[in-house]
Amino acid sequence: MVSGALMETLSALAGELRMGRSTDELLPALRDEGAFALLQPESRGGREAAWPDFVSATREAASACPAAGWLIATCGVNAVLVARMPEAAQERVWPRNSRPVIAGAGRPVESRVVATKEGYRVDGRWDNVLAGASADWVLASSTLDGRPCVVLIPASRLDMEDAEARVLRGSGCANVRADGIRVHRDFLVSAAHLFAGQPQSVHGNRLYGVDFSMHYRAGRLGALVGAAEGAYREYVNITEKWVSGIGSHQVAKFTQVQVRLAETNAELAVAALLLDQSTAALQDCIESGRLPNGRERAELCRNNAYVARKSLECTERLVVQMGARGLLDSNPVQHFFVDIRAMAAHESMEWASNMSAVGKSLLGLETESRPAPDSLYAGG
Repeated sequence: MVSGALMETLSALAGELRMGRSTDELLPALRDEGAFALLQPESRGGREAAWPDFVSATREAASACPAAGWLIATCGVNAVLVARMPEAAQERVWPRNSRPVIAGAGRPVESRVVATKEGYRVDGRWDNVLAGASADWVLASSTLDGRPCVVLIPASRLDMEDAEARVLRGSGCANVRADGIRVHRDFLVSAAHLFAGQPQSVHGNRLYGVDFSMHYRAGRLGALVGAAEGAYREYVNITEKWVSGIGSHQVAKFTQVQVRLAETNAELAVAALLLDQSTAALQDCIESGRLPNGRERAELCRNNAYVARKSLECTERLVVQMGARGLLDSNPVQHFFVDIRAMAAHESMEWASNMSAVGKSLLGLETESRPAPDSLYAGG
């Protein structure tokens, strides 16, 4: 799903970003490749990839450039949300088979939505919107009459302020403001309806009709595992050629180095297996048009948290093993670690809430049958 040419481009861009050089080339490269259209319906000009292929693409891209995998994952699930909105909104977003960038704005700093005769008037501010600086459309979380909702807004009507951080460089983060923007009623949907099953979906692929809550939560796991695998690969490449400054010893021959690498290899394998388990379960739900059952929900929650933690711990072990060299910004392993630390802190992978859901299931306690998010995730 990711071409060899794009992987070469991502590796080169990752090197530029690692050195602290500003580049605006990452988002255009992904757009030109059609990476943001992976989950866009084929009838609307997209690639309509199978869920496992989408996860594989995020994983592969993140192994070269963490920000790229994260962007594909975030904008990909946003395309699915738009495909679940009224047809009038879809036709505006995807005219003549276009492939726009759709950003998602999580919980607002402040927002207000007021109903009007024609639709709604939207005011608000959302910080750290991933891909916001280059987006064509923004899905913004808000509330209407006290109930969570999502508003689809053309990016050209929003005020954008660059918010590029030292993590996930090149991802086009922006602070976004809406001042009295008027939107049609078809461009606002309740959060509960957006994530719920859509039996009347106009799209044949059941991806756009099944309950999307757990898919939305797990959609970024592939990027995390891919980034950890990229860090592992870079560590091995460096260590194979590394000669110590004192004594001129070959570092690869140190027993401690070998043991730590073996630990990381084993834990990465576990993370990959859990990712594959989640991917297969979610694909089965799509194919059969059903909700995950109680055991599957518990396992999906467990995997979200555990894969994130193991991906972070594996990479941190490698950085620590490299000593002072591991702290250099020019070190690709350090670059992967910083991005993975930011990714693993994502709301969907929060340890306590996910593991609590698992514990309730194991103890026979009642859990929510469909834990739909009450807003889009902040910061992607």
